[in-house]
Amino acid sequence: MKKIIISIITVMLLILPINAKAESDNEVTIYLFRSTKCNHCEDALKYLNENKESIPEGVKLKTYQVYQNSNNVKLLEQIQKDLNFAEKNIGSVPLFIIGDEYIFGYSGPADVKKAFNLAEEAKNSEEYKDIVKETISKLSLKDDYMMLDEIFSEPSKVATMIVFGIFGAIVLGFGAMIIFSRKN
Repeated sequence: MKKIIISIITVMLLILPINAKAESDNEVTIYLFRSTKCNHCEDALKYLNENKESIPEGVKLKTYQVYQNSNNVKLLEQIQKDLNFAEKNIGSVPLFIIGDEYIFGYSGPADVKKAFNLAEEAKNSEEYKDIVKETISKLSLKDDYMMLDEIFSEPSKVATMIVFGIFGAIVLGFGAMIIFSRKN
């Protein structure tokens, strides 16, 4: 009886990690190619940051900054060629890519919502194909992306407290210096 229980537990432990992996395979990435010199890109980033909670579960957002980043420019240009972009649009941003679908440009929140919808569809599709991931691998490029939290990082509470502590000590020091200089 003891051997049967151990066998059942062993089989369950072997099956659980496989099921957990299968669920994470349904994760979809939205890629945003952008430039810091592009107002539409900055508007899209701002909207995404303000609406982070709208990003569907199981969807990651990676942003690729192309201004002065030759690695990301090479990636962007290859993907746009693979997607049969007109020559005049090669290298242009913003560009959202979800699987092998894309949204070129940003004219408002509707574009982000469309990207989210495409990501939801891709999560449920058997034919989801991540062309960005494939292109990075094919060209042996560095995956040089940033997440929203990295772009819009806030200072840590500890750092803020240290800065205010130092500033407070300086103010107290000047105050003490003024008080003691008047006594003499």
